[in-house]
Amino acid sequence: MGVSLMSDKLNLSGIVDEIVEKEGRLNSLIISLKALDNGIWYVDRIKLASLKIIGRDVSFDFDGGFVYYCYDGKLCHVEITRNDIYSIFRIVEKVRRLEKGFVPEKIHGNYCRVCSFRERCDMQPSTFAARFLL
Repeated sequence: MGVSLMSDKLNLSGIVDEIVEKEGRLNSLIISLKALDNGIWYVDRIKLASLKIIGRDVSFDFDGGFVYYCYDGKLCHVEITRNDIYSIFRIVEKVRRLEKGFVPEKIHGNYCRVCSFRERCDMQPSTFAARFLL
């Protein structure tokens, strides 16, 4: 099943599939589907970094993490860097702004046709300050 972690301070939650001890330190382990040829997926790195942040808030101090790719049978150890932690805080801040009603500057892409903010996005004028809010 896994271990559910929740941080009220950060309003984040996550599920660790396994907690692994390596050399006396706790590590989180998540299960993913298919491995990259070289390295791990960005989504898996972000998930491990968020679990490290949540774990720190609820008295689990994860040293790093493992990703087990079940289709390939590959186990990868991941060191969480300071940049990964900063990425989590940037993502959380962007989500909080979206929840408050902020619509980012329009970027044309494939998701525009299915985006639920499509009408509001087309109506907002472009401003110089909007370029620095993302």
